[in-house]
Amino acid sequence: MDHDAIRATRRRRKQMIVLAGVFFIVFIGRLVADALRRAARAYPALFDHWQIAKPQPRDWMTGTV
Repeated sequence: MDHDAIRATRRRRKQMIVLAGVFFIVFIGRLVADALRRAARAYPALFDHWQIAKPQPRDWMTGTV
């Protein structure tokens, strides 16, 4: 293999590794978010202070609670 082919192979390999890392992080994030959502539904008393589990009604003009 010539030098350009070796560099192209390394570049593609690096791109695949970075893409796999991004997919892995997104997958783990979705698992954690789903687990938190299920826990918030199952044990609402534990998540009362979290905005994500119990959103407050907001005024549509000012955006305040």
